[in-house]
Amino acid sequence: MKLGHQGDRLGARRQRALSMVFLMVLMSMGPLLTTPVVSAHAEPSGVTWPLEGSNDTGWVTLDALGAVPETGQRASADWDLAFAPGAELSNVTLEIRASGENGMTIQEPQLVIDGLGTSLLDWRGLGVLGEANAFTTGETYAGRLNPNSNSGAGWDLPSDAEITKMVIEALSPADPLVSLTPFDFEVRSQAVNPETGLLYLAVNDQLLVLNANNNPPVIDVYDYENEGGVLDTVMDSSSGVLHLLMGDGTFRALQTADSSFITPLADGDFEQFLMTSAGEVFAANQQGLSEWNGAAWSVVSSIATTEGAQPLAMIEVGGVVYAAFDGVGVLRYNANTGSSLAAWSSANNLHSDTVTHMTTSGNQLLLGSPDNGLARFDYVAGFWLSTWNSGNWLASDFIAGLARVGPTLFILNGDSLHTYNTTNGVFSTTYALTTLGLADDGASLLHWPSNGLASPAVEALLVDDGSGNLIHLSPNQVPFIEGNMLLASAPSTDDLTALVELDNMLYVGTADNSMKLLRYDIAQSAWMAPWTLSDNVLDMVVGPSAQQGTSSLFVAMEGTPSVVEIDTNGNTIQSYDGTSGCYPSSTTVLDVAVNADSVVFSLESGVFVHFDRATAGCTAYDTTNGLPTSFVGDVALFDTTAYMATENKGLLRYDITNDTWLEPWGSTGINGVNNAPVAMVGDILHLGLQGYGVVRKDLSTGEILSPLTAGNRGGLLPSDQIYALDTDGANLYIGTQQGARKWDGNQMTSFGQGSSWQTRPQQFFDFAVEASISGGSLYAGTNIGVCKYSIATMGINDCQNVYDGMPNWATYSVGYDSNYVYGGTTSGVGLITKSNFQHDYNWGQDTQTGNAVVEIMGNTAYIGTEGLGVLRYDIANNQWLTPFTEDNGVLDGGNDDVTGLVADIRPNLLWVGGDDGFQLINVTTGGEAYDIERSSSLYNAASAPHDMLIHNNILYYHARTTSDEVSRLDVANLTALSNLDIGAQVGENGGDIVNMEMSGDTLMVSVVSGQWWNSDGSGGIARWNTTTSSWEANILPTGSIDRVTAYESSNGNTWVSWGELKLELYDSNQN
Repeated sequence: MKLGHQGDRLGARRQRALSMVFLMVLMSMGPLLTTPVVSAHAEPSGVTWPLEGSNDTGWVTLDALGAVPETGQRASADWDLAFAPGAELSNVTLEIRASGENGMTIQEPQLVIDGLGTSLLDWRGLGVLGEANAFTTGETYAGRLNPNSNSGAGWDLPSDAEITKMVIEALSPADPLVSLTPFDFEVRSQAVNPETGLLYLAVNDQLLVLNANNNPPVIDVYDYENEGGVLDTVMDSSSGVLHLLMGDGTFRALQTADSSFITPLADGDFEQFLMTSAGEVFAANQQGLSEWNGAAWSVVSSIATTEGAQPLAMIEVGGVVYAAFDGVGVLRYNANTGSSLAAWSSANNLHSDTVTHMTTSGNQLLLGSPDNGLARFDYVAGFWLSTWNSGNWLASDFIAGLARVGPTLFILNGDSLHTYNTTNGVFSTTYALTTLGLADDGASLLHWPSNGLASPAVEALLVDDGSGNLIHLSPNQVPFIEGNMLLASAPSTDDLTALVELDNMLYVGTADNSMKLLRYDIAQSAWMAPWTLSDNVLDMVVGPSAQQGTSSLFVAMEGTPSVVEIDTNGNTIQSYDGTSGCYPSSTTVLDVAVNADSVVFSLESGVFVHFDRATAGCTAYDTTNGLPTSFVGDVALFDTTAYMATENKGLLRYDITNDTWLEPWGSTGINGVNNAPVAMVGDILHLGLQGYGVVRKDLSTGEILSPLTAGNRGGLLPSDQIYALDTDGANLYIGTQQGARKWDGNQMTSFGQGSSWQTRPQQFFDFAVEASISGGSLYAGTNIGVCKYSIATMGINDCQNVYDGMPNWATYSVGYDSNYVYGGTTSGVGLITKSNFQHDYNWGQDTQTGNAVVEIMGNTAYIGTEGLGVLRYDIANNQWLTPFTEDNGVLDGGNDDVTGLVADIRPNLLWVGGDDGFQLINVTTGGEAYDIERSSSLYNAASAPHDMLIHNNILYYHARTTSDEVSRLDVANLTALSNLDIGAQVGENGGDIVNMEMSGDTLMVSVVSGQWWNSDGSGGIARWNTTTSSWEANILPTGSIDRVTAYESSNGNTWVSWGELKLELYDSNQN
């Protein structure tokens, strides 16, 4: 139920006793009333009773009367039925009906048999029979969806009740507005419904409806952004109509009883209006004052200036209308006589020509200004009293609000709230707004009377500083400060610096000279009152405090190069300041790091500072006493080591315990390497960098060890061009451009050389180590083939090269299993019998592949190649299987050049695409299950299929540069579907398809211009919804389209990667 629209139900509740209906029904199974043992003799009264019979009373209406709500006495009604003396009753049926129609209701009825005390019906405490004006939990219900529903509201009704009419008024409660940028909360006007107690606030472009007893307090919001918001409000208590003056000069009239809008006042270019105590309506615009005569507006008083002036405030006192105008003063109009009175301005008696607030206190009219305090006029006696301003009683000349509550006058004035006792005529307590919980100067003072269930329990004031946090005060009560009503929150500035989180509170430093540390409560999603510091914040971190188990903020500020420790209550715990001799004061802090024992920071002048938190001892370094550079940056702490970034000397490391500088960590200077092999020997990680050497890191300590480098760098390697690294668990094997070495952790051992050039490799590209108890063997891929070495002696056994049958000289990869050693070249794979180390045969000799499409089915990987057919690899056993090729009869002619692979919807079947079309291969038997030639009507592409994928039984494929269409095949029914014209969809007819992927249920296809000189910036991505068989919005990039990949997250967002160009994020609406 909407409190504001049910005013007649929100006043003092009184027990109602209206009517109750009973039905005595004659039952067909027997008489209702029988007296079988009573003779039909006359009573002394003359009444004669039959021997037996029945009685049907019909519907009887009872009016319960005599309720006294003040004493708790309930209304009552008696219903007497006469029966023969000694009569025996049977088959008695009683029906009770309260239909709710025409006021036929009764509140909490109880039906009792007089004299017996037997209760036939007890509905006490269960509300009204006939209607339910409230939920079981109360007049209104407020709840939250969890996650998408709420079932907390309900009624207590009789079990067989029939509901004939239900009216529910659903409001739109609003949590406080939260902004991440500065936001001004401008209260333009207020009105209170005297029946319900609802407070209507015109704020910015909205009208907020507040219930003091609801959480959140905003129970409804009217948005008037298109009208420029609400400028002024007037509550007509006689009719329950709230009149609204909009920013565009139009009026609205809201019937608060049912939230309906009725015929408003006629439009006009007005900015303020009021209704007098006699019901007359006046409005002010920039030309003067007008009155509503019931049909139209008529001008009754004009301002003297022709330029016009903005109306600021209006009030009616004793039949006189006062209208204040900016820079002009106050116009006065006597509504009783219909005549204008002399205007007030600074030229006569008015203290300021700009009056923003007017109210009455006793027989005084108070006029507040933003520049000269508060003027007072005795409107009964007709004379001016002394003005209150900063020269006598007030803290400031700026009046932000006025309110009279009981004997106390409240004046919101700058950063203070003054109280004036009107009984004895003296100023009493002055409250600093900071003590009330407000950080800035006062912006508005709102009076909320205690009328109706939606109002505060006692008369209240709301104090606002423009932030949206309204402090709730109860004047002349204890406690005075009730709490706050948070309607909006935002940071006070957008000039933000450091940001940290501590105990679910986000702390944000500022640099706008406001000296504020902003605070954002993550749990409440609200900005809290900021803390005031001594300067702007440069940096801020969270670190352990001296108290066990708690943390503090460590804040570096602008004025002095020091760090201050602050606890979560805003108290300063410790200051780390070494400007008295440890380091210079004419600099600023760059970065801070803290742990339980140390505080370190870097200074802009090139200084490193360390504070011992236990002793407060300060140590500083610059280029005069240990730093290799003055170009310093961020700092960090790990255990007892401090780290500081530099621009030209890498990462400096400071041993805090020993007060010494360790070897800096610097860049290798190597970028974009083609080979970067990795090997672990014990806890040491080895990384080979082509052009640098072997980088080493002890993972157990995190320490970077000295690298293994070539002789030209003072090392032991024959070359810094590192190609291969491998290990047998104890030793590291290093392959380089000019030989190979074994490193045992202390010394290098060279690989042995044979007697001929065929056993003297120079370049070592890969290793395969087969260790054993006796030492084992090492197989090396070299520039002259596959060579075998004894691990025990590092002597060479033999090499297998082209002369022995290998497909090519240079062998870039090597591996082995129980039968073969495999040597991979650019011309195929050579298989060497392991037992005698003699070449056996080759895979894919004299062919090269420019692509390798992969499909994994079970434990087998299928690799489609150009010229090699489909290679097969047993993942579980780590060995190659016999490939599917044209030579062994599995693939049709032309399909050794595989352009696409995809697993079928049925198990153990693989679709292979190539120049011949499609083949469906049974991977278990190697047999062909189905064949679709390119000449078949089932094949709709212009050339070999690419990017084959199956989704929901549909195989999608395309012909790349020979067509701009995507073809489709229903693999469940083996029927061809129509092609998707991608070029036409993105406006690039005749273009080339670059890539195709499935993102969720959306097929994403990228296409560019078929003319290479126009491809940059052309084309885009077409999106086909496979579920609805319809196009979705295209994605049109700028720049050239490279390989495109996409990913759709669970929340509907789409990530699109345009090759190496960029990464874009689209929301669920594709924005």
